[in-house]
Amino acid sequence: MYLASAARSPSLPFTYKANRKPDAKHADRESDVLSDGQYLESSSQSVQFNGDVEITLDLGSVMELGQFVVGVFDREGDGGFVTGEIQVQGSADGKAWQPLGSSKERVMGADFECAEVTVPLQGQVRYLKVQALQGLGVTRQLLGEFYVYPPNAAAAAAAVSDRTMPLKVKKTLDEALLNANIPFLTGAHATEPLVDAAGKLSGVVIADRSGRQVIKAKVVIDATERGLLARAAGGQATPFPAGNYTFKRTVVAGEAPRAEGVKVKELFGLYDAKVTGIKPAKGMPEFIKGRMFECEITLPMKDGSERSFEAAEQKARDLTFVPTQLESA
Repeated sequence: MYLASAARSPSLPFTYKANRKPDAKHADRESDVLSDGQYLESSSQSVQFNGDVEITLDLGSVMELGQFVVGVFDREGDGGFVTGEIQVQGSADGKAWQPLGSSKERVMGADFECAEVTVPLQGQVRYLKVQALQGLGVTRQLLGEFYVYPPNAAAAAAAVSDRTMPLKVKKTLDEALLNANIPFLTGAHATEPLVDAAGKLSGVVIADRSGRQVIKAKVVIDATERGLLARAAGGQATPFPAGNYTFKRTVVAGEAPRAEGVKVKELFGLYDAKVTGIKPAKGMPEFIKGRMFECEITLPMKDGSERSFEAAEQKARDLTFVPTQLESA
């Protein structure tokens, strides 16, 4: 239900070292954040420098280069972060340096707050010295990823990836509705059916941040999981027999849920996140390498009421919770 996104092909391998220490809010303890191929979220996939910084890259051997790309995070205004310019020098021995190029042009990408600065290169070098100059009006810059390409690789630098994020899925679906000229509301919940004087269904009552509103309609389609609005409007449903039912819950965490009676299967995907906003408890890591797990739980259900489903969901939450949990659904 989402479109494939444009993602860059892998960079030539390199190691790097900065001439100043990153801010602890977005640290780079293993010196690999700018070369790990992950560049989507500023909270966990960036390195923060409070000012200009010089970063030296070692490609391991002398080679012909054609392009250097920096993935940065870009947000102007109060509390923002902007990289104003990228300057690149090259060297074959790490001693004699020559200017290779620079760029101030930031091209915004499809992902939130992501931008790229591209510098064309020409020459044979082993080392690159990258000057990342902080933009005006901000007190920090967030660097996300470095990409180094050989000549004639520019056309191949863009590949197709199926990576996605919840906001990207929402944006894609929103755009599909807009392109089809279909009006829609988000963040609105149908609370009850609307009936006319004759008791005939004529729309729905919704609640959102603006309060309660009425939407009149000739036809109402209930696409919810259990048809609660249709039931409230008098719709008949097949009886829900009491008994044991199997539920599935997906958890992203640094460890697998291990409660008794829960069947766990690890799925694809990694989600690394830094613990922010709170001080980690004693013994808790500051950085969590998340993995995705599918949990299967069998629970008793008295009936098909909302109360029974709420009780089952709370029990599933309790059984699948682990201290390093990042997401669950």
